[in-house]
Amino acid sequence: MIPGGFNVTQCSYRDYRSDLTSQFWLVLAVRFAFVILFEHVVVVCKFIAAWFVPNNPIRVKNDRLHDKLARLKEELRERKRSKTTDV
Repeated sequence: MIPGGFNVTQCSYRDYRSDLTSQFWLVLAVRFAFVILFEHVVVVCKFIAAWFVPNNPIRVKNDRLHDKLARLKEELRERKRSKTTDV
């Protein structure tokens, strides 16, 4: 007897370890499905975050494009000069 008047002989939680019933396999399958689903949700969130964060800052990208434009303009000027001087 414990204080309160209850006669308790055993207290345990049934964790499906002793007998492998169909309910055990169902619970195990649901647990695995939850883990896989949660992992996929995390991966999708990671890809969404990576989509919005650029690899290079915009200023660096603009500088590269500006340099490329300057090189192309210079190359065009050189070709025009060579065509006008060739006879």
